This record gives sequence, structure tokens and C-alpha cells, in this order.
Amino acid sequence: MLRLLCVTAHPDDEAGAFGGTLLLYASRGVETHLVCLTSGQAATHRGDARDDDELAAIRRRELGRSAEILRLTSWECLHYPDGALDRQDFYSVVGELVRRIRTIRPHVVLTIGPEGAVTAHPDHSMVSVFTTMAYQWAARSNRYTDQLDRGLQPHRAQKLYYGASLFTPPSKRTPRRRRWPRYLRRRCASGARANPSTWLRPPAPARSSARPTSSPG
Repeated sequence: MLRLLCVTAHPDDEAGAFGGTLLLYASRGVETHLVCLTSGQAATHRGDARDDDELAAIRRRELGRSAEILRLTSWECLHYPDGALDRQDFYSVVGELVRRIRTIRPHVVLTIGPEGAVTAHPDHSMVSVFTTMAYQWAARSNRYTDQLDRGLQPHRAQKLYYGASLFTPPSKRTPRRRRWPRYLRRRCASGARANPSTWLRPPAPARSSARPTSSPG
């Protein structure tokens, strides 16, 4: 049977970013598994929760209900702190995911793109980095050898897919001054803007104007 593993940062990522995909493949008989790194206790919209622990419990229950609707084969919510994945021990977090890849042995791994998806949340970017390295290292016999000593075997998933976004809301963008490459500034100054097909084409190497002369016969 085919197996798919989805790795996310917060409860609700599985539905907002991957819900259609997970439900579709579950309906086709594929095993679908979810690992969520945090309980989402630092969320801005807190409902009736009086503190972080209460909010974490609410969001875990919501995740469980989402898993039922999406017909997940299994799901797990780990205990890393929401909003602080960039300050966790890299080797430890990747090791947790490597162990799950070696246990579930998925054919396909899904996670959020490194840009952080539409919200550009730092946790989204970090789960992308963690999952990408786990996807690579789970296949290597010289990574996390303690897991191999306990009976797990290296596993190379066939594919890694990102749920990515080409758009970030203005409120989430980092202001920065952009400087065009020199050759684009030259093209604009020379009127090349009239031909869009030349905008991103690097300039051709300069050619010598001198013509070769024939040797005397």
C-alpha cells in the first residue's frame, strides 16, 4: 500500500495547506500520516482560552477532529514551542522526523515551502528546513545510528513536495530596498524597457570589432 507523510508546524496547517490532497489520497486508499510540530499555543486568535495550556488543548482537539474529517491513518502533535521553532536544537528536531520517516516508510513526504507559505510564518519556514533534511538523512546509514541499533532501517522516500505560495500579504512582507542588477539598469536607461523579452536576458559577451586579416600567400 502507498503511504504519504505530511509534516506541518501548527494545527490547521494540515487543513489549510494540504486538506484537499490528504482527503483525495485517503479516498484512493493511500495511507495518510500527519506529524505536527507544535500545539499552536501562541496563536493570535485565542477564542475562550485563558492561557497557553488551555489553548493548546483546544487546538489539539481541533486537530483530532480535522484528522477524522480528512480520514488520516494516523496523526501526532509534538510538543515544540509555537513561534520558536527557529530556536530549537536542529539535530534533535530533524532526528524526531527521521525516526518517523523510518517508522512509517512513506513513499511521498509533504511539507510547507521554505518561503513560509502565504503567511510567511517563521515556523512554516523551519518545518520546511527540518523536513527537507529529515527526508535526506532518513536514507543514510550514518545518520542517527542509534535508531538503527534499535531496529529501524534507513528509508528513502521517493518524493518530497512543498506546499508553497508565490504571494505574501503586504502585512507579512519584510520591507527592503531592491536594487536592480547593473545590466538591467543599463537596459532601462537605453530604452530596452520597450521590449519586455529583453528584461531578464543577461547581456551578450562583447565582441571584438577587429576583423581577422588573411596571411600573405
